[in-house]
Amino acid sequence: MKGGKGKATEGGLWVPCLVSWPGHLPENVDREELCGHIDWFMTFASLAGRSISAPGQQAWDGRNMLPVLSGAADAGWNNRLFVGHRARWKNGEAAETKYVECSIQNGDFKLYNHKHCHPTARKQKGWLVSSKSSTRRV
Repeated sequence: MKGGKGKATEGGLWVPCLVSWPGHLPENVDREELCGHIDWFMTFASLAGRSISAPGQQAWDGRNMLPVLSGAADAGWNNRLFVGHRARWKNGEAAETKYVECSIQNGDFKLYNHKHCHPTARKQKGWLVSSKSSTRRV
């Protein structure tokens, strides 16, 4: 994986998560679905048998991960957007640096500001779209 901690590339966003629940979840399985910290609340609410409404007219951003963990997630699970950014801007330069480490992921596709992610592209402007099979500039 390219990048590291605090970066918008996979090395900065992907975090291993180990889940064990003997008798309830399959053992020794590696999942490919896109999940995040925002999904834990809905997962724990489901485990507690609770359906919790979001305040006002809003909806929760997270999803119940039990279908993913049990291997029953449907093909639509990855039809979601994850936005990652460093959220640390140079003092007084927020407008110029707010997209320095920014990426948007949807399943196998990633869109990131390649000017700051790739040293060879520092003079180029725009964004880079990446998938498992190809990479192109937009």
